[in-house]
Amino acid sequence: MSKLFDHTEINGMTLKNRFVRSATWEGMAAEDGACTPKLVDTIARLAEGGVGLIITGHAYVKKTGPGR
Repeated sequence: MSKLFDHTEINGMTLKNRFVRSATWEGMAAEDGACTPKLVDTIARLAEGGVGLIITGHAYVKKTGPGR
């Protein structure tokens, strides 16, 4: 279990530990897909809590991109 707290590296990116928060759908984005303050706060709290790697959830960059 102690290995979870060890530094590690993925393709040149150093992580302070091996805790990974996988991609999930939080349902906190705005109708147009933009980040909301609530979503930003959620990700920030995960980072402040010490998660080594956070993989963000579903996002789209064009109006034709929503997964509906």
